[in-house]
Amino acid sequence: MTPAVRQEVWAHPVSFATDPDRWAGELASWGATGVRLAHVYHSGRWLLSTTSPGRTVALPSGSWCPDTPGPWPVVDRDLLPRAVEALRAAGLHVIAWTVGLHSGAAVRQRPEWAARNAFGDPLAHALCPAHPGVVGAAADLVAAIAAREVDGIDLEAFAHLGHRHDGTHHKGEDRLRPADRWMLSVCFCRSCESAYSEVGLDPSQVQDHIVRAIGRQLAAPAVSGDTADDLTTALGTGVPALLAAVRAAAVELLLRRVAGAAGGTPLTLRATTDRWHTGGKTPGDPAALSALVGGLTISDLTGAGTLAAEWAAVPAPARATAGLVPGTGRRPDGAATAWYAFDLAPAGALAEALAGQPPSSGRAAPANQS
Repeated sequence: MTPAVRQEVWAHPVSFATDPDRWAGELASWGATGVRLAHVYHSGRWLLSTTSPGRTVALPSGSWCPDTPGPWPVVDRDLLPRAVEALRAAGLHVIAWTVGLHSGAAVRQRPEWAARNAFGDPLAHALCPAHPGVVGAAADLVAAIAAREVDGIDLEAFAHLGHRHDGTHHKGEDRLRPADRWMLSVCFCRSCESAYSEVGLDPSQVQDHIVRAIGRQLAAPAVSGDTADDLTTALGTGVPALLAAVRAAAVELLLRRVAGAAGGTPLTLRATTDRWHTGGKTPGDPAALSALVGGLTISDLTGAGTLAAEWAAVPAPARATAGLVPGTGRRPDGAATAWYAFDLAPAGALAEALAGQPPSSGRAAPANQS
């Protein structure tokens, strides 16, 4: 008998606060084989579509696991264990959705671990992956989650994060190009400055180039071109590539520590081939990233149409999962899939996606997610 293709669904413990057995059973009946259940999560406001339609739930930044180590404060000790029990009783695998370095709560606990841009401003939502304290804390976090005997760990935001933080009101950023946003994500904490010096870069000079480039763009906005070309114009030939290499080396060290801490628990990393990405995905060569952690999740949760090209770059599709919003984009043939997300996407659209059916005629596609 051919084994069923993995069909996973992202979900949050709050969706199982009332009648968890019912909703776990529904997911199983729709064809889900596993749930990527939030264990550590950034802040958010979820407008629920299914369990309490129309209700808005404010989710604070932090951990939903009892006894979480490190700077991630425990938000609730009871919801997650109850949800896990119900999901397992329904025959579903439980994958721990773990948002690592994107955490305003963790930054408030350890402000010295924050990423810091060229203007000296700390990123209030982002831990720097080059800081030794962050590396150790992330490894401890993953070890603690693995000890809960989950069926896997979904690693989100285990890389450098950008200046932009959805959820706050950003003013003036419409003048920034992708290259400018990437430059604002370049960190100048002591750990990063030391790493720049080791490869022959002058941190003060790089910082000055970034400050001047952002000032020029804000004063007289230029049209965006190729991101690599725009970065070269701003920083000089070879400098963007060196900075990217330093960042990649820091993330590699982080991922090696995290993978070691996970023991035998399977990992899947949110990954992208976009070298200049500064969101929750880890940029890099898919083969190299897979060699570090094992599984990859290649996703398009915004309807940008990027999945097909990125999926084609995956060297071993059997170790990868395609991430999609129901009703947006096409699932790669035969691919294991993770759907975003239970209690956000309409229940009917999610059920159709899990069943491999096209969206019902007249059903609007869900709003883009990130």
